[in-house]
Amino acid sequence: MEASQSIIDKIRKLKQLSEGAARINSIAESENASLAVHRLLTKYNLSLVDIESRSDEKPSIEIEKSELISVQNMYGRAWKERLLMTLCRYNYCRMIASSYKVFILGTELNTTAVIDLFNSLQSIYLYNAKKDYEKVRKHMRGGQLTESYKRKHITSFLLGCPIGLSVKLDRIQTKECTSLIVKHDELIDKYVYANLKLRSKPLKEIKVKSSAYNRGYDCGINTGLKKTLN
Repeated sequence: MEASQSIIDKIRKLKQLSEGAARINSIAESENASLAVHRLLTKYNLSLVDIESRSDEKPSIEIEKSELISVQNMYGRAWKERLLMTLCRYNYCRMIASSYKVFILGTELNTTAVIDLFNSLQSIYLYNAKKDYEKVRKHMRGGQLTESYKRKHITSFLLGCPIGLSVKLDRIQTKECTSLIVKHDELIDKYVYANLKLRSKPLKEIKVKSSAYNRGYDCGINTGLKKTLN
């Protein structure tokens, strides 16, 4: 497949973005950009030699809106929303609630990374929550064996996961990453002001089963992000 000039320009910008993010130790953004470069090079049968440029132009940051993402779930939507918000912050995006669905604001590359990570991690966390319930179920009796108790246990575990993940990500973020977050937040604010009319809604407080919540927290803090990115 022959690459148009716009495709070559896009690869150049992604390569510059990857190199710039690497210089400030923004590992996640650098890896995401590198993966995108590799996919495009492979798709259009190109090499880096084909797209090298002496231009000193810096890649512009364009904020885009993702497709709607469903957060409905038998264990509530709160854990999915909190997972998305955590991933958005780490990848310089923002989640916006829209009725029973949400969408992501950010660069095309970053919103894609958030959605890919979300799809992967929600499956991992749900699997681990159900596995945790089955493990403790062996020691339950009477009223603890109801479907209502099972749902509360799994919901509590799931709500702990994004909190643990947030702590993990905060530990590995640098000061440069924080300044980059501020820059993207300013651009997203401008996009929201120009294109959207929003009403902020506070997060609903949910009563949890502390033991299950704490194990979910541990699951989140021990998340292997490199495996999910590959």
